[in-house]
Amino acid sequence: MSLEPKLTLVGGTVGVPPDKSVTYLLGAYRGEVLVAIKIGKATRGRVTRRLRTLQTGCVDKLRILAVFDGGNLERELHRRFAKHRVAGEFFAPAEVLNWLNTRETPTTE
Repeated sequence: MSLEPKLTLVGGTVGVPPDKSVTYLLGAYRGEVLVAIKIGKATRGRVTRRLRTLQTGCVDKLRILAVFDGGNLERELHRRFAKHRVAGEFFAPAEVLNWLNTRETPTTE
């Protein structure tokens, strides 16, 4: 069964200076199946670079699912989904996708 978010890339970073922090969600796909979601933070202009760096050490294909203004959301999400942690900053996708798909607006700082 393939779990897919309703949205593939959330805006919310328009007007954020490139040196400000954002929280990102990366989907780890094995074939077409989403197997985990990485929750991390980076400066706005470096999310794609971070994706490329992580991809070199990951056997699954990584894709950007969402980017939100502010890096503080990362800590909140790590706590919220702690019991769904697969390894490191990777979490089982079902609960994270449920949260992502039911959000009305991105969090901003």
